[in-house]
Amino acid sequence: MTLYELAADLRDLYEALDECETDEQVNELMDAAVTLGENIRDKAEGYVKLMRTMQTDADALDSEIKRLQQRKKRREDAVERLKARMLDAMRLAEVEKIETPLGKWSRRFAPWSVTITDPEEVPDIYLIPQPPTIDKRQILSDFKRTGEALPGCEFQQREYVSFR
Repeated sequence: MTLYELAADLRDLYEALDECETDEQVNELMDAAVTLGENIRDKAEGYVKLMRTMQTDADALDSEIKRLQQRKKRREDAVERLKARMLDAMRLAEVEKIETPLGKWSRRFAPWSVTITDPEEVPDIYLIPQPPTIDKRQILSDFKRTGEALPGCEFQQREYVSFR
């Protein structure tokens, strides 16, 4: 039986308790409820085992992803170093192009770019107007402190399950 089915059966038993006419009927339903509760506990234990296994797998995958990202970064850095060495050699030799059976090397210039060293000195005509941003953290802090809801805001608190 699934956890969903167990919970539905337990809910049905509690609803049936309202319709019991004798103590014997109540006792039978309570015994069935205890059994269902034990089954739910068994399912909960199985969920914990499965969650722990899955979390361990996720952690292992995370570690493997980090390892592969580092390996990728080292390879990309090595490629950039090789390109820089080739560029230096071509500059020293004053060569613009080198053709090989595998391809052609050529020195090129990238498009112009700009680095802002002091934003205060840049003339205002180069500033892009930005719309104001709402400070949701401050709104939430004020709501927690005062309990007053603000117009245009909805406050909710989601429910979740935790296991420790």
